[in-house]
Amino acid sequence: QLLVNSFPNQYNDPTATPLSPEATNSPWAYNTGSATCGSLSAGPGRCITTPEGDVRVTIKYLPPPPTAADRTNANFAPEALPSGASDYKDKRDYFQIETDGVFSGARRKIQAILVTEDLNLPKAYFATDDIELAGGLTVTDVSLFARGDITGIKCGTVTGIDKAYGDWFSATNDKSRIDSTRTSAVDPGAAGLGAEGEIDYASGGPGCSGFNNNDQKQAPAEADDLYKKRDFDGLTSFPGGLSAPSPNYRFCAKNTACWPSGTAQPAGVITYPFDGGANLNADFLRSVAEQQVRTGAGPVTSRDNYIEQPGSGPTVDVNASTFNQQAPALSSVMVVKFTGSSRGTVDIVSPAGGPCLSGTVLVINGDVNTSNAGAACFDGVLAIQRDPTNPLAATLTYKNTGDFTLNGFANIDGKMQIRGGVGPILTDDVLNQPGYHDVKTWSWRECYKEACN
Repeated sequence: QLLVNSFPNQYNDPTATPLSPEATNSPWAYNTGSATCGSLSAGPGRCITTPEGDVRVTIKYLPPPPTAADRTNANFAPEALPSGASDYKDKRDYFQIETDGVFSGARRKIQAILVTEDLNLPKAYFATDDIELAGGLTVTDVSLFARGDITGIKCGTVTGIDKAYGDWFSATNDKSRIDSTRTSAVDPGAAGLGAEGEIDYASGGPGCSGFNNNDQKQAPAEADDLYKKRDFDGLTSFPGGLSAPSPNYRFCAKNTACWPSGTAQPAGVITYPFDGGANLNADFLRSVAEQQVRTGAGPVTSRDNYIEQPGSGPTVDVNASTFNQQAPALSSVMVVKFTGSSRGTVDIVSPAGGPCLSGTVLVINGDVNTSNAGAACFDGVLAIQRDPTNPLAATLTYKNTGDFTLNGFANIDGKMQIRGGVGPILTDDVLNQPGYHDVKTWSWRECYKEACN
């Protein structure tokens, strides 16, 4: 349950005591309405009845303790926050799970605290090939990363702060941008670009005095604000005679020529703040998608949240009719898998008049297009991956051909072409979506009496 849905507001996020039932709570929440559960006494939570016996399960979100002393308070998480912080740096969440079961007259209660763990998947726009930007594009509060080149960027395209990674400091990247000794300070945690190839700027942009597009870099007036300050590529020198900034941080991945295997991160290297080689677990997301059927729909059909067809078949439309939305909507998962030797195509169209579709859409061996028809928006994550058991020679593409708003981000094992207006806004909720976190046991105990607190 927590692997699919670890959104704190589903298990009563508020810290008031006593906590009252909320209409938006999951049926598993510890403060849902009381109900009978077979041979167990009435109580809240989810009832599981089997021929072997009955079990009632409740889940309670434990917010970070406001003080160190509150670590032992049953309403708070058992781990202290870093000094001055309001949340854990890795965005982990704690939950108290209680199961109460009876079998053949014997009763047992198990209490556990579980904690979510970030799987370090990209929470950004990430392409294993190039990212091409054009039109009146706007990108807010999220960074862009490419193993190839990033082209068409203007000085006003990427704004805000990187809500996922801040200054890109992480366990795999100890050369954060804020540690740069550049003369003018970058905004703390500013969203930016990272390309293993080259960043090619386009002329123009709001409030820009000019770019030197022939030299593929900004004119000196903008150099301190963007290039090698919040945007980093693999170049060590400028073409066309422009002077390279100093220090000249180079963007690259571990186990490459500029960061050889077995060596510490070089002083002049900045790298990904996530695992650039990781993909979503397709088998897990398929299992989730296959269970998200419409009420009364019976067996999983081709129009429920898992679709498999030959790549040579018709285009798959992801819309309000085909994507079964869950509660909460961000826990919705749709998987489209194309088989055979041809890549398929998926068109994502939000419903006319809204609201936006929400959740995670995983496309395997297919291209993805977003359309500006209807409300033209999607909340969540678009992921395009290759099937490792059926490799295709063709390059997969994500293409935004209109004024489509993605409130989240896209990852692709291939190339992105983003045109028109795109306004991705990343929230902390993405870590709670299926596929982006693991769940581990923090503590566990059992007892054999009804009152076990």
